Formats: sequence, C-alpha cells, structure tokens
Amino acid sequence: MSQARYQYSFTLGSGFGSIPIEAFSPRFTIDATLHHATDVDHYIVRGVDLTGKQIGLTGTTILFNTPAVMLYGNDSRVDLQVFRLNPDGTAGLPVKQLVADSCTPEALVVPLESNVYYLVRVAGAPGRYTLHNGVDTSSRRHPIKMRDRVYEVLHPGEPIENPVRYTQYYVFPADAAFAGVSSDDPRIHLRLLEANGDVVSEGEPNGTGERLRVRAGDADRTRMLEVGRRDAGEQAPTLRLAWQPAEPSRASGNLVANPGAETLGEGAGTAFAGWTAREDLAPARLLSYEDGGLGAAAGGNPARGGTRLFAGADGSERSGLRQVVAIGPEWRAGIDAGRVKARLSALLGGRGRGDESAAAKVTYLDDRQRPLGNLALPSIGARERKGEATLVAVRANEYLPAGTAFIVVELEFGRVRLPSNDAFADNVELTLADYSTR
Repeated sequence: MSQARYQYSFTLGSGFGSIPIEAFSPRFTIDATLHHATDVDHYIVRGVDLTGKQIGLTGTTILFNTPAVMLYGNDSRVDLQVFRLNPDGTAGLPVKQLVADSCTPEALVVPLESNVYYLVRVAGAPGRYTLHNGVDTSSRRHPIKMRDRVYEVLHPGEPIENPVRYTQYYVFPADAAFAGVSSDDPRIHLRLLEANGDVVSEGEPNGTGERLRVRAGDADRTRMLEVGRRDAGEQAPTLRLAWQPAEPSRASGNLVANPGAETLGEGAGTAFAGWTAREDLAPARLLSYEDGGLGAAAGGNPARGGTRLFAGADGSERSGLRQVVAIGPEWRAGIDAGRVKARLSALLGGRGRGDESAAAKVTYLDDRQRPLGNLALPSIGARERKGEATLVAVRANEYLPAGTAFIVVELEFGRVRLPSNDAFADNVELTLADYSTR
C-alpha cells in the first residue's frame, strides 16, 4: 500500500507580487502505474475553487462547471474510491466508488466540493492509468423557445442596460446577497423560469416598473430570466436592471487595521501601525495629501481619506505592505457553507502621466496557512485616472472559500522608471457579510 501524497501543481500566477502562494494550484494530472494486483495508490486532493465560475454559456447551451477528480486511460480493470479526508489524514466518510474495465471510453468522474480535501484510493489489476483533478463540465440545452436568444450571463450585483426589441433570456445565477431584481420601465415584464421553461415567479409593479423577488430558499438555484414587452410599440423600451440587496444575518465592520495610514507605527521601520513590509518588496512610505500633489483641501476631507495615505517607495520599482486578519469562530459555519461574502475596496491612484500603478488584493488561507484563493482589485495607473493626480474608488466582492481562517491583505506600488514612485492607496476596507439565513 502506498502512502497518501498531497497532489497539486505550481503555475505562473498573473497577480502582483512574487510570494510562493501565488503559484499554488490544486489542479494536477498524473500518469501512474499499478505494478501488482495488490498495489493500492493513495492521493490527497482538494476540490478546485470555482467561486463565480460555476456557470458558463456558449451558443444555445448552458455550461455547468463542477470540481471533480477523474480517472481515465486505464490499461486494465481499475477501482476508484474517494473519501472525505479527516483532520488526521485518514479516510473519512465515503463519497463514491467507481469500477471500470480496461480501456473504458469514458472517464470515471467523482464530483467534489470546492476547497474540500479528499482521500483518493486507486486499486485494480496491473496497468497504467491517468488521474486528473480539475473541473468537469456538463451542458444543458436551452428550451426550444429560448434558443439563439440567450446572449448574456448576468453577474449578480452588476447593473445591465439593454434595449428590449423582442423577448430576451438571461442566465440568472441566484446569489444569496440579493433578494431580487427590478426594472424601471412599466412596459417591461420580468419572469423567472426553470431551465425547462416552467415559471417560478413573475415581476410585480413597484411604482416605476417591476420588482422580481428571489425567495430565500432559492438562493442557490441557477435559472433563466425572461424579459418581455407589455406593449407592441415601435419604440423599444430599455431594460435597466438593478439588483436588490438582501439583509445579511451578520455583518462586520472594516477588518483592516489602520486602513487610511492615519496611525503611525511606534518602532523603527514601522511607519504604519497594523501593517508590515512584504518580504519580497521594499516597504511603502507615508505621505500627506498635500505632498502627494492631491491638494491640501483633499487631505482635510474624510471622504477622500483623511490627511495621510500609503505611497510607493522612492528608488524601488516595487514596494508594498501586508497585514493578516484572523477570522473569528462565529463566521466559520457560514464560510464553510459558502454563505459569507467578502467585500474589498480601496482608493487607488497616483499623480502625473508616468507608469506608476497601485494595486490591492486579499489571499484566503486555511487554519494551516494553506492558500485557498484570492480576490484582487483592478490596478490603477495613469490611464485609469486619465493622467490626473487623483484617487479612484475600486471594489470587488466574492464568497469566501470553505475553510478560510485567515485573510492576508496586501498593497503593492509599482513603477518602472525611477527614481520617484508616486503610486498611492488609501481607505483600504475589507468587510464580511453572512447570508446563511437566505
């Protein structure tokens, strides 16, 4: 019997920074061989994180993505068993067992849960096989009446504006953070449909248009949104879809200590209380709004970030800061159920028309400091701020991966042409909201 091996891969990350966790990925493909009939291979795998990527769309087909471990290319009879992994590394509850004869044309596929660890056992007759941990994609064709008319997948929280010349259909991934959607034109009628075309609910008048409610028990269901016309006039109405937020069962304040660089550090080399320099980068510097060329008036305006801000280190192409946020035990159940959403926001910018840029991101870690995923804000350079000396408000949000125990918050400032680095950041905010009651 073989000892269980934790399988993963390393890839070149596209995010900023060069810390090792950027390149970690639970995806892998391995070619293996059972040399004897008594051989048993064991692997430890983690379900791929598909947050925000469970649904896709191509042509007239909706794609459903699921984390999965797959076995194929077997020369001989093979027995695949998958178990939950106990904290001590032993086999837990059985998930699934599949048996196949040699040269089976279709892969053996066992669906997994994102960011959950499993023990995989492979036994059988002597021969080669390939084991892959990744994503299994299944498809479902749209109902006949919807074909060729579904042209967009809605992203919860993002507004949409389209003219409605004929009935339109959208893939509607429900999100527990939202209680429904609304339109502002009385000529438009909204209906929520199952994939087979059955009507789930219809929009109700709300004074200006309609509101379509999503019931609490339906927050995990992906459906279709039908947008139709109540009139037959020549002038097409415009769909302006707005998302109605749901009330979370628990919400945090800002989890970032010293988010606006207003509190100074007490020791040498610690200009910012609550923050530490990143090991791979030069430390950022403290700057006032006036010295940063943003104007003294801006520094006195709390909405613009107080009187101080974070800035890139002069003489360094890349500089940055980090801090680690520990997640309290009261959040764990909601996180493991996929019901806690993180919201990251910041003011990012700089001055001049140079190549300086500012970026911010968070990385999720489990209780053993293993990476589970990350969320990054759009980086802001001269193009995004139109060459002006200013700060731009940016934000992003997503559900935390199961098992998240720590969140690492990082800032990075970059510039190619030295000596000065006039990239800035301020008002860094990280909040959590639990939608377990939805």
